[in-house]
Amino acid sequence: MNERAIEVLRAIVAEAAGHEPAFSADSYLPPHLIHDARKVIDDHERFHEQAIARRQQEATEVQPEKAYRLEHGIRIAEDHYLGCR
Repeated sequence: MNERAIEVLRAIVAEAAGHEPAFSADSYLPPHLIHDARKVIDDHERFHEQAIARRQQEATEVQPEKAYRLEHGIRIAEDHYLGCR
């Protein structure tokens, strides 16, 4: 989801149901809309954390061919089959 949209939702929730006094006495959202907005924000944060964890896991995984070559002392940079020179 668009980061800007999430920031707008956070601002709306903070205004209508935050811990700080509202900017305006007219600030109001029905509880079900506040609940829905918070759920979207939480889902976005969870998705973002999962994406980061997935990228970190992919970055630390060693591909089987490379692991074999590293284990046997074969230089990967000289492997013409993998397109490396």
